[in-house]
Amino acid sequence: MNRTKEFLNYLDLDNQQQSSPKKSLFYDSILDEILLLQRRPIQKLSYSNILKIEDEIDKIQENINKLNFIEVEGTEDEKIHFEGIKKILQSKLNCIKMKVEKHKSNKMGLNLELEPEKGSTSINNNHFNNIYLEQKNLEIIESSNLEGYKITRQRLLEIENIQDTINEHLQIQDERIDEVIGRTGEVLILDKRSQDIISPLIKLNELRDCGVTSYFLINQKRNKIESTPAIYFISNNNINSILNDIDLYSNFHINCVTSIKIRDLEKLGYELSSKGLGLRIGSVYDQFLDFISLQDDLFSLEIKDSYILKENTDLLINTVLSLLSVFVTLEGIPLIYCKDDKTIGKMLSDKIKGTNIIKNNEKRPLLIIVDRDYDIITPIQHVWSYSALIHDLLGIEKNKVMGSKGGKDDGSNLGKDNLSKDNLNNNITNFNLDPSDKIWKLNSNEYFPLVVERVDKEFVDYKKEMALRSLDSRSDKKTIQEALEKAPELAKRNESVNSHISICLEMVDIIKNRNIDDFYKIEKSGFTNEEILEISEKGNDLDILRLGLSIYQKDKEISEAIIKKRNLKDYDEVIKFFKSKNPVIVEDNKFILKSVVSGIVGNVKRLLPEKEKSPISELVEEIYYKIKNEKYEEIIDPIKNSNKDDVSSIVVFTLGGSTYSELKTLKILEEKIKIPIYYGGTEILNACEFIRQIKEKVNK
Repeated sequence: MNRTKEFLNYLDLDNQQQSSPKKSLFYDSILDEILLLQRRPIQKLSYSNILKIEDEIDKIQENINKLNFIEVEGTEDEKIHFEGIKKILQSKLNCIKMKVEKHKSNKMGLNLELEPEKGSTSINNNHFNNIYLEQKNLEIIESSNLEGYKITRQRLLEIENIQDTINEHLQIQDERIDEVIGRTGEVLILDKRSQDIISPLIKLNELRDCGVTSYFLINQKRNKIESTPAIYFISNNNINSILNDIDLYSNFHINCVTSIKIRDLEKLGYELSSKGLGLRIGSVYDQFLDFISLQDDLFSLEIKDSYILKENTDLLINTVLSLLSVFVTLEGIPLIYCKDDKTIGKMLSDKIKGTNIIKNNEKRPLLIIVDRDYDIITPIQHVWSYSALIHDLLGIEKNKVMGSKGGKDDGSNLGKDNLSKDNLNNNITNFNLDPSDKIWKLNSNEYFPLVVERVDKEFVDYKKEMALRSLDSRSDKKTIQEALEKAPELAKRNESVNSHISICLEMVDIIKNRNIDDFYKIEKSGFTNEEILEISEKGNDLDILRLGLSIYQKDKEISEAIIKKRNLKDYDEVIKFFKSKNPVIVEDNKFILKSVVSGIVGNVKRLLPEKEKSPISELVEEIYYKIKNEKYEEIIDPIKNSNKDDVSSIVVFTLGGSTYSELKTLKILEEKIKIPIYYGGTEILNACEFIRQIKEKVNK
């Protein structure tokens, strides 16, 4: 929502300093030359003009190289900004180089003649050129084999440029940089919240593609960077910090994570107006983006200890604002169903009616809000889908996989004496799970044995592709061109395959050491006395605790016996807490033992549940069919007398934390009802984190 005009209303426009024209900087001339080249219609140029452009590119490259010898006198921020400028200039020039090289290759063919300049009207010049070229061709024919000369000349030119062009392809993943012509040199200012929002979605090099040289956190000490605009993406409570920054940058573009309060916007306007600096604010926007999008179908509010704090008033208010952001993004006013407590549903309904920023569409999303207490068993059970296993065994934080130190973990560091925040986070970051990564996108919700098989196959396919794309002195032009075009894709594919193989191998070690597959099967499908006796000797203390609590409603005596056998006295209060609840139980799963061909899995069981469900997925299915049957008694609708039976999508939200394993069951339901389902929560829990929060809660 654009609020720039509203901001201007708070300014005394007659007494404001006019924005000074942008100061010319020493690298601006290089940028101007690059921009001129970018506007040239390269695809329409003749071969001779392409050669001229190559000369221009060489001159610009020399000037960029000279920047490396310039020592910037100024603050550390200015030095960082200058380094970003150099990288942006080089990226823009590399993009032009790639286009020119590609067009040059297409023009080269097997023809020795240079094309005459298009548009030339000089008959004498054309006649002279034709006579000259004809004479040169005759000389070549007399002295050597023409065809051999043509081919040799072309091959030498191609081979000479292969390595340089491959490097350019590897550096330039795509041509998005063309979309930001004329935009370069902004700095981006974030706070902790906005950093959390964008970090799973965009990388630093992608920011540079958008003309952003560098980013800074608003609470860190920063220095003045002259003639540089700043883009602020910050939370509402940091808006007034701009008053302290007003002399640091040339102008400001303010983007609020949610919505700027009127009193804060008014204060900002009056304060800047009194100094005559109000016109430095170029734009003001409410973005309504206060949630962390982890996947296309998964989001989190990243509220730590949300299960402990789920009745806190501030948490409820923040949750409502974040859910409002979700539906602004989805562009639909939701039908709202609350399981048990309707507080959040009513607050959200009032907020939607009060802000009036979401357009009413005929098709409506359905929001189902569930308290974590509705199902406290699923978060502690052992898991088997890929994303859930990664989070359970290694940990995922804002799409970063946290690998155990040394690369291996037998689970002992998650034992009874280590359920503290410090120990839970005592890991190192190994991998980023890119939402656009093909392997992750297709397999994040699949069961682990299937994922391993697919990753194995992807690795084999990649090696075959590399073999087909290998280049040597005998490669023809078509092979070289195809290899160059495929190089960026193959480099990205290689990184993805290697990352997922490493993740799978590390998890297989942990699964074997702790017999995770056995725990999962018993919890989900029932057990015999022999299986319980055998499993009671396996795993670590936390595994046994999770098993005992998971099967308590099925067989209290066996549950208590295996917990007592492991002597889990440190968890007495946690055990009492679970026993005091009456959780929803779903029926046992049936499993298929499938043979999976893979060198990664080893002797890990190939368990594939037939139709896995969770209490939340069963609740969602029940509510969906109630609405389909026009039973609206429990539905909160911000719009009276509106269409309710045409549900476009379902958003499930868990107050107190959601899990990857529940997302898996919801995706199974999605296939059944043929409607998109999105899942979110105040945070993404794994068993260790959930038990830690319960332990803190009951011991207070």
